[in-house]
Amino acid sequence: MSILALFWAALGQAVVFWAAAPVHPGEAALLCGYFPDAGQMRVYAGRLSDTGAAGPQLRAQPSRPKRLVAAEALQASDAAIVFELPRVAPDGIWYIELRRGQHLEATVLLNRPEIWWISSSVGGVYGEEADEAAKVVFAQPGGWLRISGRCLKLGNAQ
Repeated sequence: MSILALFWAALGQAVVFWAAAPVHPGEAALLCGYFPDAGQMRVYAGRLSDTGAAGPQLRAQPSRPKRLVAAEALQASDAAIVFELPRVAPDGIWYIELRRGQHLEATVLLNRPEIWWISSSVGGVYGEEADEAAKVVFAQPGGWLRISGRCLKLGNAQ
């Protein structure tokens, strides 16, 4: 068990360290972390809207969807929870809640886009190695722009 997991264990609070992605409706989703009393943990899922004035809800703390549905737990231990992502909506970003009884234990955004690095034909850098002042990407008409990461396109998104 990691030091961070020991900290959360002392608090008795569940925490998600990592989530496998992308996951499509009807597929198994894997959450890794610390889950005390994993057998009592319930998973609820709701798809975030792709529409609105600001586009997809990708704020640091997006609003909780109005409708959450119970997800079928396939496997649970103190280190991982596997559940089936409900087939109630198309591909997209999902808001996941872990509850023990009525108590909210943890939340996670599943399939949230992650940009790992960006480069272009003109230069610039964006990524872990760049300091905040240097996170600039230059592009020009006719040049190329490369964005690498995960969950950058789901389903039929353009």
